[in-house]
Amino acid sequence: MIENGEVDAGQLREAIRLMKRDNRSLGDYAVEAGWLTEAETVRVNAAQMQTDRPFGLLAVEMGLLEQEQLQSLVAKQDAEKLRVGEALVQLGHLNETDLARLLEQFKADQAAYETGDLQLPAALGDRHVVKVVLDLMPRFTMRIARLHLKVEPEGESVTEAPSLAAAATVGVSGSEAVDVTLLCDRTLGEHLAAGASGLDRRMLDEGLLSDGVGEFLNVVVGNALGVAEREGMDLALEPPRFDETPSEGVAFRLVSVEGEGVLLFTPR
Repeated sequence: MIENGEVDAGQLREAIRLMKRDNRSLGDYAVEAGWLTEAETVRVNAAQMQTDRPFGLLAVEMGLLEQEQLQSLVAKQDAEKLRVGEALVQLGHLNETDLARLLEQFKADQAAYETGDLQLPAALGDRHVVKVVLDLMPRFTMRIARLHLKVEPEGESVTEAPSLAAAATVGVSGSEAVDVTLLCDRTLGEHLAAGASGLDRRMLDEGLLSDGVGEFLNVVVGNALGVAEREGMDLALEPPRFDETPSEGVAFRLVSVEGEGVLLFTPR
């Protein structure tokens, strides 16, 4: 919507603030129904930060919710959820006709983001683990940092990585060996690092910022390897590196209303 000039970044931020204020988490609904305690929602949230599993499914797996309870909670949350287009209409930044048109356009645009349809640049071959990382990145950004993130589907070969406030690299060894580097501006880096570390954003000096971004990337790539290994691939995760950012590779732009960044994949 911003790219098309339908709304500006300030209006979109205003809509997201309204959504954060009005929308309630699945845990909130479960506590209201008397099916979970506040302490139990904290346990599930802590477990959720380390795995690609939704809150409700984790709660069921941990024996805290029944499947029937989860279905009831999801239905109630979905029925009451305020979506970004509706928030923009409420705030007077869009009308209903424009919203309907933009929703149709959004559905068409999203087809390119399905992992199975993603065509990687030739430099990356057909590395399935790269596709999984690209697929998981927005999910974990929302899960860990509570932030909407878009990954541009067209990767660009670069010979010089951009210089941004925070950078971390995680290596993948094995049949699809590749270095995965996350570069962020200060704003996006603070959100990711604070979410991964649990620290207040105001406490993040340069070292803590890089460490937090590295921990976030480690969680994303680690979960991607879990997916790839279940499909029979022999891969291993290497510790995050901060002192040597690869200078070239295939870059995918990351866009958010709270900063921007780049995912850089460097084949070995």
